Amino acid sequence: MKQYQSCTFTTSENSSRISPLQPDCFLAFVFPSSTSKPSRLLVPAHSIVYSLASPLIPLLRPEDSDSSASQDSHGTTIMLNLPVLGPFSLPSYTSFSLLHSYLHSRSSFQLYHALDPSKSVVSHPPSSPPSPTSDTQRESFNFLLDRSEACRLNKRIEDLRQTVEALEISDETLWETLERASETLRVR
Repeated sequence: MKQYQSCTFTTSENSSRISPLQPDCFLAFVFPSSTSKPSRLLVPAHSIVYSLASPLIPLLRPEDSDSSASQDSHGTTIMLNLPVLGPFSLPSYTSFSLLHSYLHSRSSFQLYHALDPSKSVVSHPPSSPPSPTSDTQRESFNFLLDRSEACRLNKRIEDLRQTVEALEISDETLWETLERASETLRVR
């Protein structure tokens, strides 16, 4: 038995028109508990975007959802009653956000840039007069920052890899981008 969820999209009279391709489902996700990120998420989605990449998401027919539209002096309101697919358990909210953006843009450049392996920011302590102890401290400080940044970036890449695996995404360009980001990080 399918579960359905209602939602409303509204545009003002002056804003751009509502997209002709409305969401046709909700994707339900569960993430590990975190104080700064949601642990459950319901995302309005286009089944065609996800079904082209994953066998877990079916391509829905128009009759699978119910919609009605009304227009008044304040704009257009569309009421949707959409099927809920999932819940899918994913390792992190951030990795889902990266994947969601990639699936809609299909831009490996944007994904690679978001993974950020080659341009991690390493802050250096302010310059001071040369001395044996300050040089040693500076090298130690830089090493810790480099190592910490590398660990953070490696976790981001691994979380995205696990998200892609959990949703059974089969996109060759996505996998190549993940591998390229991993290689760049290993070379550093």
